[in-house]
Amino acid sequence: IHGFALKSSQVRFDVALGNSLIDMYAKSGEIEDAVLAFQEMEEKDVRSWSSLIAGYGRHGNIEKAMDLYNRMEHEGIKPNDFTFLSLLSACSHTGQTELGLRIFNTMINKYGIEAREEHLSCIIDMLARSGYLEEA
Repeated sequence: IHGFALKSSQVRFDVALGNSLIDMYAKSGEIEDAVLAFQEMEEKDVRSWSSLIAGYGRHGNIEKAMDLYNRMEHEGIKPNDFTFLSLLSACSHTGQTELGLRIFNTMINKYGIEAREEHLSCIIDMLARSGYLEEA
């Protein structure tokens, strides 16, 4: 699909298609192809950024997820609840408890995003995995 979209004049490589490709590649373990699809997009939205952040997080690369998040902020893209859920999940699965708590505080205090059940589940999971059972 990706190759066809790039070669064909009949298929428009727009934000929706790019986001779908990023998501598909990231979920199937082809993170390099997800990055390529992201880089090929002329226009990106918060979902583009968040999907690649989720891909990095899903594959245990919290450093690249955080680098991309910082770049996203620097480019003026406001993160949403999915962005933060992706980062919290990555922190939970990589044992980055302190970073996860800072991200959670940023979500609430800087961006005014209300924590949903999914965010709280990530926090509980992160604390429990790190041995903070009472805090969880």
